[in-house]
Amino acid sequence: MRGRLFSFEGIDGVGKTTQVARVKDWLEQEGYRVQVVREPGGTPWGEAIRDVLLHRASSRDATAEFLLFAAARAELVRAVICPWLDQGGVVLADRYIDSSEAYQGWGGGGDLRLIRLVNDALTEKARPMGTLWLDGVSRGDRSTQDNLESRGKEFFDRVLEGYGVLWQSQPQRIRRIDSNRDQEEVFQSIRVAVDEWLRAQDISPTSARKGGRMS
Repeated sequence: MRGRLFSFEGIDGVGKTTQVARVKDWLEQEGYRVQVVREPGGTPWGEAIRDVLLHRASSRDATAEFLLFAAARAELVRAVICPWLDQGGVVLADRYIDSSEAYQGWGGGGDLRLIRLVNDALTEKARPMGTLWLDGVSRGDRSTQDNLESRGKEFFDRVLEGYGVLWQSQPQRIRRIDSNRDQEEVFQSIRVAVDEWLRAQDISPTSARKGGRMS
């Protein structure tokens, strides 16, 4: 794969979507071709699964829930992420594989071994170069909670614990970003991390696209 994938993680309401948009604008100004995806979603089938998971049926079976996320992820990787990476583009994912471990694994008590096995199989050709974990207090409107957001404090404490374990076990891939700060400060921290990853791989906008044309 000539392109590079970066994922953004954290609990709902910490500013992931805002920062993804800012990083997209910055990278495009630098000359990169950028595609933004979100999970679950990003394809017609994925958006239908998103509607079920977040707004319709609510399941407390972590394995069943994970497998629905995995189905949406499989389609997203096949139809969107891999083709974009093949052509040398940059993909910014608003949630990705780590959400499954944090939410369905740590939060829901699901089988972490199964989650990792399925995720590894689904994303063999689409692994993140870097992951930005936005660690902070939710700033979201709690009056418009979806099925996942409506779970209690103990659930989210476990989710945060899971993110912490992932960060400590994979510090080269995962960067913890304190999101309890001004959005500009958060963005600058993210920008430094992404720039370091790209420089470490000697990836410029020209080299990222070399040998392929973007659609």
